Amino acid sequence: MSIDPKPVIIIVYDAPSLQADEDLFFPYGSAEGDTVLLTGDELNTDVPITPGQGFKFYGSQQSNIIVNNNGVIFFGSSSTPYLNRFPEDPPPLHDHANALITPYWADTDPTKEGANVFYRSITRVSSVDQDAFDLADDVVRMSFMELQNFQTSWMFVVTWDNLGYYSPITPSNLAGFGAGDKINSYTLEGSQTQDIIAINEKSNIGVPGRFIFKIDEANMITEPSIPTSDLFFPYGSAEGDTVLLTEDELNTDVPITPGQGFKFYGSQQSNIIVNNNGVIFFGSSSTPYLNRFPEDPPPLHDHANALITPYWADTDPTKEGANVFYRSITRVSSVDHDAFDLADDVVRMSFMELQNFQTSWMFVVTWDNLGYYSPITPSNLL
Repeated sequence: MSIDPKPVIIIVYDAPSLQADEDLFFPYGSAEGDTVLLTGDELNTDVPITPGQGFKFYGSQQSNIIVNNNGVIFFGSSSTPYLNRFPEDPPPLHDHANALITPYWADTDPTKEGANVFYRSITRVSSVDQDAFDLADDVVRMSFMELQNFQTSWMFVVTWDNLGYYSPITPSNLAGFGAGDKINSYTLEGSQTQDIIAINEKSNIGVPGRFIFKIDEANMITEPSIPTSDLFFPYGSAEGDTVLLTEDELNTDVPITPGQGFKFYGSQQSNIIVNNNGVIFFGSSSTPYLNRFPEDPPPLHDHANALITPYWADTDPTKEGANVFYRSITRVSSVDHDAFDLADDVVRMSFMELQNFQTSWMFVVTWDNLGYYSPITPSNLL
């Protein structure tokens, strides 16, 4: 969780019966400076929020966090009746006097061998754990396009690790948020149903097991909602793109920027052939499919040219408003730094081992508003 400029909550799940996908999790454990919650049944601890950070949740400023080993975080008074027991018939999330976050509120068995609940409060200024802050920044920026300058200032990381369950599959288990005002709440899909057991397979950002939420207003929990236009890298004549002529079955051969060298399947490529049928070829321009879409396309492995086929189909580029845009840009010479920053974020979010990745060269192709002679056919290739 992070505070400035917008409070954000990141939740990560992994199935208790599977080996944890450690790349999904923020670093945790005693080696990371975590405190370990005692492992007796139904225990909790009250942790003050770092002075000056101020965590605003559903419009109320919170000053403390109560970590419970049953997979729930409470805020405020420690008088809630559910601190020391999991309710047999849990009330819905809006019907609590305490504000709460329930990643997976269940009847856990923290006495199981190897079970632990870890937690820590860290600020960017004082922490040596910069990788965790960089990861949080990347997750938020990739999830909310309007927060491309987001920088995490404070984090409270809680990890329920390897806990057992007295009743793991039950409609009583909850996932979501409650404002503590007896009115407002937000429930994740599957909460208090049998589907909750598969929550580690779901996501609201396309990464199974990971969810992220932004806290905008007093009664507002916001999930990522990325307009289609924001999925694309900037394109068009205003971005300096070249436009491929819009006659049927056209292509153009573009040399790769000297010194960049694009290695594809182990072979260094020196040119890119952009085709308006939704395919990119490399190498020789003698391929028979440059000027036509094959009636019976061979499988992708059965071509003499290396190729990338985002959507190779029998397009109609003569349709009104249809265009194929492309451009080759380097970070050093380009003024389009937003595109490079976006590429960096996409890669870092997708590959946890590439957290220091920096894009040096980009070739951007956009097939925009093309028509199709046969849009739905088994012949189209991806």
